[in-house]
Amino acid sequence: MRLLLVQTYLGRREKPVFPLGLAYLAACCREHEVHVLDQNVEKDPWEALRARIASIKPEVIGFSLRNIDTTQFRDPYVYHPAFSRALCLAKENAPEAAIILGGPGFSMFPEQLMKLFPQVDFGIYLEAEEILPSLLKDLKRTPPVRGVYYRTNGAVSFSGAAGLPAFSLLPNPRRDLFDMDSYLVQADTIGIQSKRGCGVRCAYCSYPYLNGGKARSRSPQAVVAELQELVEKYGVRTVMFVDPVFNMPAEHAEEICREILRTGLRVAWSAWFNERYLSEELVRLAVKAGCRDFSFSPDGFCETSLRML
Repeated sequence: MRLLLVQTYLGRREKPVFPLGLAYLAACCREHEVHVLDQNVEKDPWEALRARIASIKPEVIGFSLRNIDTTQFRDPYVYHPAFSRALCLAKENAPEAAIILGGPGFSMFPEQLMKLFPQVDFGIYLEAEEILPSLLKDLKRTPPVRGVYYRTNGAVSFSGAAGLPAFSLLPNPRRDLFDMDSYLVQADTIGIQSKRGCGVRCAYCSYPYLNGGKARSRSPQAVVAELQELVEKYGVRTVMFVDPVFNMPAEHAEEICREILRTGLRVAWSAWFNERYLSEELVRLAVKAGCRDFSFSPDGFCETSLRML
């Protein structure tokens, strides 16, 4: 099956961010003819989509909505309306192709977005690495596999929640399908994941909702092997760990740092840390292993917590 995976255009020019989620999906759909497109790094996002559809003639088009809005009080901007134009363009140029919508933005408001965009045939709820390949086996099955929003007689239905995949067993993301040079122009545009899920449960954060409240970690050896591939195959010099919190558990973060040092890999990296689990030993170890940016989210709900911070 010819499958086109599209990272949807945000609607304005912003810092390019490598679509790690699509790369994971591409790796999990190897039995199909997989093509990818990140509209955000194209000079003309709309012409690029039209041309790719014309050349590939996809049977299925999967769109990823990464964000709904900026969540910034000083820079309010809503991203998902740009998807409407992409969807119309896709339906015009590939009217017979099945349209699948997913991504973290979709999973935040799945039923609302299915109703807002009636042209979408299926919506994948939460992590799609196992759901999408299963769905593609039989698109006519009703109800479809678990974890899918679909339509019955014009109404939006849900097949039921699916379990989250075992992250450590997933194949490495397929970066070979993308033009990696497009993401090397700025720092912190290429991400790597050592774990998914977060147990902190901050009141404002969507990570536990999207990836579960328990960390699912990869082995430090697998993480560093992927880092080594980024450096040696693609010339990457700076990466960002996109884990919700890199140093939870602290032992896992320390093991990654030690593995980087053991291999002699030279790469600058950044990550999000939690101050409660941060020790001087870990800071020194991380810096020695290449960490150049320790990011924190020092938020408090009440005056007491703000004073403590």
